[in-house]
Amino acid sequence: MMMTPEKRLETIKELLIKEFKPIDFKIEDNSAAHQGHSQNSNSAGHYTIYIKSAKFTDKPIIEQHKMIYATLNALLKEEIHAISINTSAP
Repeated sequence: MMMTPEKRLETIKELLIKEFKPIDFKIEDNSAAHQGHSQNSNSAGHYTIYIKSAKFTDKPIIEQHKMIYATLNALLKEEIHAISINTSAP
């Protein structure tokens, strides 16, 4: 059973904050803009993530993004349809 949109957003926030202890963090839920799209028939969410963390220091952007995907892996199959990731180090 899928999470409610509110629970999904809260879970994403908790996972990212726990893993990355960000200096700056923002997540936007863009799901409403994608309702009714044929590729999003299961109501999974669309999100834009902005996160600044010391854990990204000296890591290429591709590695930073892989770290985000690894952290959210359990949600990617059913709960997250699309994410846009913006990472940075202090």
